[in-house]
Amino acid sequence: MKNIILFLFFVFILNLSAAIINIPEDYPTIQEGIIMSTESDTVLVSPGIYYENIYYYMKNITVASLFLTTQDTTYISQTIIDGNQNGSVVTFVCSVEDSTSVLCGFTIQNGYNTDSGGGIYIEDSNSILTMPILENLVIKNNYANYGGGIFIDYSYTASPGPILKDLIIEDNSSYSGGGGIVIAGSTLSLERVTISNNNTTLQGGGIFCIGACVELIQVKIQNNSMEGLHGLVCESMYLNNVIISDNSGCGLVGEFDQLEIRNTIIANNSGGGIAIGNTDTILDNVLIRDNETENNGGGLYIGGGVYGVETIIMNSTITSNFSNHGGGIYCSNNDTSSHQTLVVNSILWDNEPEQVYLNQHINTYSIATMSIHNSDIENGQYGIVSSSYWPVFWGEGNIESDPSFINPEEGDFHLQDTSPCIGAGIETIELYVTPFFPSGVYYAPEYDIEGNPRPDPAGSMPDIGAYENPLGEPHVGITNDQLPVTDYQLANFPNPFNPTTTISFSIPEQSKVNLTIYNIKGQKVKQLVSNQISAGEHSVIWDGKDSNDNQVGSGIYFYKLNVNGKTEAVKKCLLLK
Repeated sequence: MKNIILFLFFVFILNLSAAIINIPEDYPTIQEGIIMSTESDTVLVSPGIYYENIYYYMKNITVASLFLTTQDTTYISQTIIDGNQNGSVVTFVCSVEDSTSVLCGFTIQNGYNTDSGGGIYIEDSNSILTMPILENLVIKNNYANYGGGIFIDYSYTASPGPILKDLIIEDNSSYSGGGGIVIAGSTLSLERVTISNNNTTLQGGGIFCIGACVELIQVKIQNNSMEGLHGLVCESMYLNNVIISDNSGCGLVGEFDQLEIRNTIIANNSGGGIAIGNTDTILDNVLIRDNETENNGGGLYIGGGVYGVETIIMNSTITSNFSNHGGGIYCSNNDTSSHQTLVVNSILWDNEPEQVYLNQHINTYSIATMSIHNSDIENGQYGIVSSSYWPVFWGEGNIESDPSFINPEEGDFHLQDTSPCIGAGIETIELYVTPFFPSGVYYAPEYDIEGNPRPDPAGSMPDIGAYENPLGEPHVGITNDQLPVTDYQLANFPNPFNPTTTISFSIPEQSKVNLTIYNIKGQKVKQLVSNQISAGEHSVIWDGKDSNDNQVGSGIYFYKLNVNGKTEAVKKCLLLK
């Protein structure tokens, strides 16, 4: 009944000023319906597969499935526009099109364009209002040289609302860039968009941007792949509530006039987490974990700017990342650049081979500094490798204690109630030390990465890290259910390694021991030990091969020690070839 009322209301409103053209009842194809439509009409499409390539012909109209009138999402998969490998499936061209041009409620598939935009192609939508709106679409199995799923070129919006919203962009491919989407010379926003399982040969498995201002809100960029470089080159980019994970290549890389990343998770990317250069950057409530690269900067790579750039890292957690140098953060300057990095209320822990690596060219014109306050850095100042030309200011409130994550092996980086990071942050910091960072007042985010208030409870000090624990201060002491924990001294050396590494451990008494290798997806690779073993120190060599004696690829691997049927310790190692 609710859907019927909604439909009748929709028809009534439209009949006041525009017509509804029904496909295939009025015309057999969507394109014929578009040709016969006039300003503000709606082309309403019944379920079915329509083998055609449609053009909007400078018309401000709505083309939609029955999802528009019913809000029943099943119509999205039932109403398919199939390009039949014959060019872009949907094309918007010419600046007349504006915010009243809408495409809604379809599956867009099997487009093939040797130029740009396999699924959807949008160009020169420079109206005063905005570019066409794409919403509630599945865009899949399309190919183009640029922008396998979507290509947007020179399209601008003066309105703040989302332009691409409630989309799934999956299983598309390109050769030169943007397996999922290319955004060139455009200003727009994406909201509630999933970009997954797209691939490209050169750059940007998920997204490739150049000369654009892009806002991503509640966006997932996952499991995209590329064979060559990954690139995002934007005038500015804003990310809020974004997940960038499990991509082949770097999660986010490029040069921007300004980059803001808030409430975002960047995890399990095989080419590092973030790599930026010549970019003013803000990271608030960002979790960067379990990324790895054969280059530098497993979690965050910061390159210097010609005119000087600033990076502000507030209440972020950077952990369990691997690289050649600077497992957590790698900073580099060229001969003429200057760069300042401020780290406040943040955790850098369990990154290999060190938490921070600062590398600077020797040049009197090159000035680079790092200032760290109220943060938890593994090994303290010894966790930072710095040349004598890169000053590091070790401010007040820093600690070097295990942050006590709840379950890092399973990706849970909330703080245990006993964590020393609880209440150890600072809400407002005013800096005057100009040589180390520009003077100014800096504030902790009002909420944590999950939207919980910070500090919690009100009146306490904020926690260190991306997650806020509801306690104002950590629980201390041993309770009845807390027993001493055995240190099994599980470790491997060398780490990173190629081609072999030695895994050592110690057990206090004779026990049934299993030592197993897993890949980053949690799949079992090889059982190294499965025996009753006497008390004492033991070691075993892993030669980088799986249970079938095949050499495994480069990447992060976990080795798990199970004693008498209980998992006692899990550590990571990095194979670099």
